Amino acid sequence: MNIIDNVVFIPICCACDRVRDDQQTSERPSGNAREQWVWLESYLHLYRIPQDAYRLTHTYCPRCMKHLGINQKKPEQRETLQEEIRQRIISVIGSAIECDLDTLVSRCDDFSWGQIFLEMDNMSRIGVISLTRSAEGRYCLGLPRLVRSDEAQILGG
Repeated sequence: MNIIDNVVFIPICCACDRVRDDQQTSERPSGNAREQWVWLESYLHLYRIPQDAYRLTHTYCPRCMKHLGINQKKPEQRETLQEEIRQRIISVIGSAIECDLDTLVSRCDDFSWGQIFLEMDNMSRIGVISLTRSAEGRYCLGLPRLVRSDEAQILGG
């Protein structure tokens, strides 16, 4: 669960409509860190999230990935494909003045919407890309601003 501008972003499986409960997963001992996937209504009730305070980010749960054969490629093939998608996402976001999901998908037309969204979700959770709300109410994708060394000295004192 990512919270940006008081809006909760919840990963939902495109196939089975269950949501990933990152809170439950992160609280598990490191030896048992399987992702937890629950029904959206249960998730909203558990964390007391109002109906108008969340957005869904689409992905696939491990069970559906296996069932749909999404992970049938060898690990090295998957890593190469994921890296290609990541680099394309970074390139598109970096070259656009403003980039929302529709723009990103249209400029990455050799990858599926699901592939792009899955990588975008992963990249936003680890801080490689950022989501911000535009004046029009759309969520824009961006690259985190790097602090220059002279700014770091001012900030550091």
